[in-house]
Amino acid sequence: AAAVNNLGATEEEKKEEPKESKVPLFLQAGSFSTPEDADNQKAKLAFMGIEAVIQQVMIQDKTLYRVRVGPYTRIDELNKVRAQLAKSGIDAQLAK
Repeated sequence: AAAVNNLGATEEEKKEEPKESKVPLFLQAGSFSTPEDADNQKAKLAFMGIEAVIQQVMIQDKTLYRVRVGPYTRIDELNKVRAQLAKSGIDAQLAK
């Protein structure tokens, strides 16, 4: 019976472990029409201790500069950074 109890405890502990994502997750901390604005956002994030990258994309005939944070594989880590960004007035969206 003791072995079953130990096993039961282990299974309960596993349920409490943070969920992991199979694919890397990114947060988009802004999308800008100029590289300067994207750089400013990236710098703002750097001051907060958050490393970001700028991704240049074409949407129809416009060039946009996305500021992305990540990758994260742990959901709790992603949510922690998202909350930190929200406190600074940055509404970060989940992006893959």
